[in-house]
Amino acid sequence: MNEISPEELPDCTRALLDVLDPEEDLRLYAQIEAGIRDTESQRKQEVHEIQSHVKVLSQTLSQLRATSTRDSAGWKSNTEHDDEMEKLQSQNFDLVKRINDQEARLRILEADVAALEKEVASIDEDDVESQEEMDKDAIAVGLFRKMGFVPCYLKADGTEVKDTFQSLMVRSEAKNRSTEFDVDDEKMRTRGITPYILANQLWLASE
Repeated sequence: MNEISPEELPDCTRALLDVLDPEEDLRLYAQIEAGIRDTESQRKQEVHEIQSHVKVLSQTLSQLRATSTRDSAGWKSNTEHDDEMEKLQSQNFDLVKRINDQEARLRILEADVAALEKEVASIDEDDVESQEEMDKDAIAVGLFRKMGFVPCYLKADGTEVKDTFQSLMVRSEAKNRSTEFDVDDEKMRTRGITPYILANQLWLASE
């Protein structure tokens, strides 16, 4: 995969915003969440059925063990008793194997359900969907946040500005640190910082 150079970053950002379709993305989010919830419900039903099946098998196994004693079959000859014991032991082995197989499948399904619940929770917590107006800027902000770029909607006096942001916090997982950049247009012009210089600084800070 080719890396994007700092010079290409502004053009790539504009191109990305041009192709984003907020309504389609929101519809896909809803479809994904509905699909996950349906799958989770189905898996939970399967888990319940398997648990019931395991319970029935366990009861059958207990009954076999109770009837597998010499006392319960004392009226039979030794040969008949041995044959009966061998048959019961074979059934016992098959039941134990089936129970083990069902319990193994149950553990897999429970792990799948846990993963699906975690994915549903992740979708529910997605702050992009919580925006009052789903537009290209909201989608882009959500994407850039996942890349480590977090906008700060506060002025120097601490008041919040919802329409625009004055600075950008850049996180670097590799360096385990965050760097704040002043991206106010007027201040950038005053300091002689061009979009190219800013893009280069942001890119280096995120590495």
